[in-house]
Amino acid sequence: MASAYAYADGGLPSKEMQLLGYLDRYGGATNVLGRPLGAGEMRRMTIAENVCKWYQERESAGNVAEWTGSNPQKADTLHEARRLAVEMKLIEE
Repeated sequence: MASAYAYADGGLPSKEMQLLGYLDRYGGATNVLGRPLGAGEMRRMTIAENVCKWYQERESAGNVAEWTGSNPQKADTLHEARRLAVEMKLIEE
């Protein structure tokens, strides 16, 4: 989640976002990994994808405070992802 936030904030792609790109480009998990995806991998990729998507939603919002009020769960997730990214020194505070 932290690395996905850092990526959305202009950093390097997280390993989950890289894997999503490879899966899309090369036709699925079996072609890329030689095996099906595990549930944990799917969950991590979904979270990373959501963090990136919600970051862009928030950035595109005309009024961030209004977006936050209308999307409290997304905003809470982004806040936690940002906190972790700062704690892990992936982004500066």
